[in-house]
Amino acid sequence: MKMAELERLTGVNRETIRYYIREGFLPEPERPKRNVARYNGLHIERLKLIKRLQEESYLPLEVIRTVLSGDISKVPPARIPQLGMALAEIFDSPGAAVPLHVLEARYPETVGHGERIERLGIISIDRSAEAPSLSPRDAQLYSLWGEMVRAGYTREMGYEPETLDVYADAVSQIVAIEVSRFFEKAMIRTEPEQAAKLARNGIDLANAFIAALRIKYILAALAQWQSETAAQR
Repeated sequence: MKMAELERLTGVNRETIRYYIREGFLPEPERPKRNVARYNGLHIERLKLIKRLQEESYLPLEVIRTVLSGDISKVPPARIPQLGMALAEIFDSPGAAVPLHVLEARYPETVGHGERIERLGIISIDRSAEAPSLSPRDAQLYSLWGEMVRAGYTREMGYEPETLDVYADAVSQIVAIEVSRFFEKAMIRTEPEQAAKLARNGIDLANAFIAALRIKYILAALAQWQSETAAQR
């Protein structure tokens, strides 16, 4: 089929389709001639799956990339959005969107930081509302940055919103691996409701594990730094 037919059948525009091909989310089309591209059922299936994972399971593209590269052939397609909806019911933060100016008024030192944090992929600013706003969860993330600034992690100390990139990069890599493993192992063995319960317990326990491991690594790094400093004296 031609690009126009693929757009019609999937509801995805050609710019997005070309981006997915360029980034490896979709296979290259068959090219019988230099300026002719033919798409097939696999392209339709992949595009619909990506759309479901984004709209119903709320997965970011980097996580979707890992899911697509993993062995999820044994997972019934309907279970993926079902799991996403079940987890959303558990983890979605209740409440209305929070205008960005309200957060900036609460943390005056962070005025102008919203777009910079958004560029890191940490928050998404909704500009369709009367005033640019954040979801409750993104407002929580912004507020935590505000508390960090208030605690002394300021520009004068060398800390900018961009210093959050280490957390964004590390967490996105961890999550991509976690999601891939979960789909490959748990999803083919459990029903969506049970999988959601297992995922919730795993998320809570992994968060605690990561926090404890981080403290251990911080103390170890400090001890090593002290040892190396003492050896240089």
